[in-house]
Amino acid sequence: MWGEAKALIRPFYFSPPVQRLMGHGSRLASQFLFEKKAKDRLKALFTRLPEEFSASALSNLDGYFEACLAGRGVGPAAYFEMARWLGGGAHSILNSPLPVRGVPVAARKKSAKKLKLLFVSGSYPSRFHGGGLRLADLLELLAENHEVSLYCFRDPASEGEAELGEWKFLKSLKVVNDPISFKNDFGSWIKERAETPFDAVHFMWQASAELMPEARPHARRLIYEYVECVTRRAAISLAREVERGKGLTARPIYDLLSSFRLESAGTRNADETIAVVPQDLQFARAVFGGEKGQVIPTCLSEKYLWAHLDPQTLPPANQDALFLGFFGHTPNVESLQWYLDEVHPRVCRRLPAYRLIVAGRGAEAQVKNLMAGVAQAEYRGEFEDLVQEIGAARIGLAPLISGAGIRGKVNQYSAVGRPTVTTSIGAQGLPYVANESILVADSPGEFAERVIRLLEDQTLYESMRGKARAAAEQNFRWGAFLKPLEVIYVG
Repeated sequence: MWGEAKALIRPFYFSPPVQRLMGHGSRLASQFLFEKKAKDRLKALFTRLPEEFSASALSNLDGYFEACLAGRGVGPAAYFEMARWLGGGAHSILNSPLPVRGVPVAARKKSAKKLKLLFVSGSYPSRFHGGGLRLADLLELLAENHEVSLYCFRDPASEGEAELGEWKFLKSLKVVNDPISFKNDFGSWIKERAETPFDAVHFMWQASAELMPEARPHARRLIYEYVECVTRRAAISLAREVERGKGLTARPIYDLLSSFRLESAGTRNADETIAVVPQDLQFARAVFGGEKGQVIPTCLSEKYLWAHLDPQTLPPANQDALFLGFFGHTPNVESLQWYLDEVHPRVCRRLPAYRLIVAGRGAEAQVKNLMAGVAQAEYRGEFEDLVQEIGAARIGLAPLISGAGIRGKVNQYSAVGRPTVTTSIGAQGLPYVANESILVADSPGEFAERVIRLLEDQTLYESMRGKARAAAEQNFRWGAFLKPLEVIYVG
């Protein structure tokens, strides 16, 4: 119902007259909120960031505050919200923790071997993007020994139809298509299913932090997971905007404020937190405070990857380079644009037989627009078989220039025996060794040279693909991490 309403409202809401009217009203109201302490609050937020991000942000404090006042790069609603956060009072970004209402002490005892678990996610379990596949794997594997329920939001526009029949092994399942309902009916839903407290409620995705106070009376432990530490992603984008030197906008400030608001609340109200890479955990401890946190990486799917692998399958003789990703995730779109603009033409000039393959669901119109008229490139969109899609190409690409979390595509390429060319950001948190099991480059020229080298040097190629596959198998099987996860749930 909400999706239909959005489809009807959207053309009017985004029409130029309505946007101009909203913009004027938002700016008039926001001037009252951008009071004299707002700049001090922005400075306080920058100061909380690790030095690698805070130094450039603080040196450009005046410029960023002016961008916030002018609302450069954000729409009317985001501008007003940003003003509220910086304006102090109840909306201060540095406000006090949310009230915590705990389960009675007598109920806080170690659970029996079979645990009662609830996952709360801002995304439906799906094989089409990394976070959704992580959720799908955990649900199925944990349900073998425990009672598992799921409450999640699903965006039909980017995730397609929900295959509810796949999840009959769950004790309870609630799929919400309306983001307003996702926030509003969770309290009553969990209360109806908590005759006895859940041993643990596992919150995935940053927005689920808003539901934690509702879960506290019905759970022995609350777990908050940074599938990707979005505040860290925003800090990376902030530093990158300064480096580009093309003019400062309020967009990275808005992203930083909104993600900090959610992830700091989730961290404060959790009994334990989970990160998928050490870098996200270190950042979270530095910015949100405390010593909470365990690293449970996103492993490779037993159902959708390992079960379909034949290690003896030889790579094709083509010169296809695959960029696999869920393009509803902004960093994948940003990196695709960077690769198409800066790297792809350099490789094309050197290798007439080279071809770029782009595959994955999400933002189809945007990706098609980016690739329109690009020579030696093919957009395949959604695919059915992950292993077959990767195996049809010779190498994998992960030209990430933004974002946090783990780069699941690198692990998937490696498991299938397709070595990867990536950036420093793309290699973070992964066990692969540069020039042995992965090639890493950050400048367009160096990245192109690495792609060309891997496609042309057969000896290097064979050596790297074997080492990459061995590293993926050694480090990213779920069996090694289920017991540590159960320990987190029990406490």
